Amino acid sequence: MAERVGFEPTKGYKPLPVFKTGAFNHSATSPCQVERAALCLQYPEDSTCSARIAEFCLNARPVCGSHLRERSVERVMSILKNTRNILILITLLITSASYAEDDAAALFAAEKWGEAADAYASVVADDPGDSTAWLRLAVSARHIERYDTALQALATAEELGINATQIGIEQVRIDVLKGDTVAAVEGLQGLVDNGFTALAFIRGDPILGSMAGNEAFEKLAAELEKTAYPCEHDPKFREFDFWIGEWDVHLASGQVAGSNVISREQRGCYLSEHWTSASGGGGDSINYVDKMTDEWVQIWNDASGGQINIRGGLTDDGMLLVGTLHNVASNTTTPFRGLWTPLPDGRVRQFFEQSNDGGETWVSWFEGFYTRKAN
Repeated sequence: MAERVGFEPTKGYKPLPVFKTGAFNHSATSPCQVERAALCLQYPEDSTCSARIAEFCLNARPVCGSHLRERSVERVMSILKNTRNILILITLLITSASYAEDDAAALFAAEKWGEAADAYASVVADDPGDSTAWLRLAVSARHIERYDTALQALATAEELGINATQIGIEQVRIDVLKGDTVAAVEGLQGLVDNGFTALAFIRGDPILGSMAGNEAFEKLAAELEKTAYPCEHDPKFREFDFWIGEWDVHLASGQVAGSNVISREQRGCYLSEHWTSASGGGGDSINYVDKMTDEWVQIWNDASGGQINIRGGLTDDGMLLVGTLHNVASNTTTPFRGLWTPLPDGRVRQFFEQSNDGGETWVSWFEGFYTRKAN
């Protein structure tokens, strides 16, 4: 944390406060300095006061220092002879805080990590409650291998409300860079225990991903994958896999009905159907397991306004889904069901029926036989 030093009062005005951080021993302005400089207006001829302002200009942030840093204290004091120049300095003091944070952000974005660390040390000295500045100080310090400083800054950022996951990830990065893989894996385990599931982020991060091949890391990653991609590891979502593929579809008579492409999407969380009719039409469906009911669901739409909404599950005869067929043009809805049956020769039979009497009896609506396209 920043420490305020140099506050012993003297007669007539109070000296300018200087903030120093233990990490960088970096002097920086404080809003209190504006008050001190304002008091100097009461004593424009006070050489001690002018000297203190000059000292600030020579040692503080670049907004003021870039103009005066190379000049001697005596030269700066000569500039501060009259009230008008002191007023100009006060304006610089008031505007310097926003400039400093903008400068720090620009250095951070440019990945000038040493300068960014120095700049953010100045920012948090001015505003110890700036949580983002503390986090960026930590990141910058980590890049220049000042790990103790980074960890101290992270602790403060966490106290000020920065998301615990952000803090944890940065701490794990530091553990990796320090060569403490055991602590790094334990840190990741803590994140996982608190609901972190972004395995792709971990593997894609150049620092975290460098642990690939480590036995403890790979064991944790394997467990995390089950949480990160649950559909891929749930056998229920594999029940309709026999329908996946690129197919030519024929009617029972042998006539070509069209072609269909069924693909697994989103790490196995649903099957996508893209149907192309031999007559030129087409349609698409999404097929997934509704885990609230543990039923398979198909939602179909086509260009002619046909909408199918059916659900069910695997039976001895295949995947049986029951529901409704709605026609947008006529605004009619009829009971509807479909059965997909894998055949011994590798084909799949798709049989659709509809009911015109509320489900009492059923009539054939479509029967097609799927043959895999030749590679």
